[in-house]
Amino acid sequence: MKAVLDPVAVSRLQNHKLRARLVVEGFLAGSHRSPYKGHSTDFADFRKYTRGDDPRHIDWRMFAKADRHYIREYEDQTSMSVWLAVDTSESMGYRSGAVSKLEYASYLAASLAYLVMKQQDNAGLVTFGDRLRRFFPPRRGPAHLNLLLEELEELRPEGLTRCAAALDEIGGRLRKRGLVVLLSDLLDEPRAVLASLKVLRGMKNEVIVFHVLDRDEIEFPFAQRMDFEDVETGQRLELDCEVIRREYQERVRRFTGFFGDECPRADIDYVTANTSQPFHELLSRFLLKRSEVRR
Repeated sequence: MKAVLDPVAVSRLQNHKLRARLVVEGFLAGSHRSPYKGHSTDFADFRKYTRGDDPRHIDWRMFAKADRHYIREYEDQTSMSVWLAVDTSESMGYRSGAVSKLEYASYLAASLAYLVMKQQDNAGLVTFGDRLRRFFPPRRGPAHLNLLLEELEELRPEGLTRCAAALDEIGGRLRKRGLVVLLSDLLDEPRAVLASLKVLRGMKNEVIVFHVLDRDEIEFPFAQRMDFEDVETGQRLELDCEVIRREYQERVRRFTGFFGDECPRADIDYVTANTSQPFHELLSRFLLKRSEVRR
């Protein structure tokens, strides 16, 4: 199972449909069981009949045994809409190893879409960089899943990161509340991004942020003097890596720490996602939040 959930192993598979299926099935086949409740067709429990209950749900076998009316209860009658918002800006194309940030985000989004529909919920997809690029409203079914997986497989990094503006536009298009899952490196003005996330949460949506970063961005393993180029603007800068390493690492800690502190205060889930990190930890976090929504 660990091999299936490893990002490098996943990247070697033929396509996103195979990647998503093997990641999710490998995840569920292990010690990880989905904590979410089933669809409305799943029986949950009995309770005593009270005035106003639909008599069609009376269980007559229980009546014959107990000489009392009992109602058959089912799990949540409504399906959840899950929005997968994937940052496709140029900075997401960075890689220090086999998998770029965008590839990692697309594998994770594909796995989440597969998992969501496996649980009879609706999955939608939004891609953005400097603007909203593609928008697929939440639906379910094999044809819709294939559409999302094909779209994720074709993603290419392009343009600047304008995460806050994209989130605002997403909020303006939502027709019903649901679960918004953001997959991004968040390389935008942090307070603006947080404000937009808070607006989504204020609209009664649940929100999860997967902060996708490459190990190089976190550890800064470079030595001596090097030329660095901003992949979004093309700006170049020569730096002495030994001199700036400590300050750089401190700034990264402040950057991730800002979201790590402020998101929970706004009742928003925040998860750092290193591109070398196995997927089972992230799927577990998603399922935990999903189970909280269902309760």
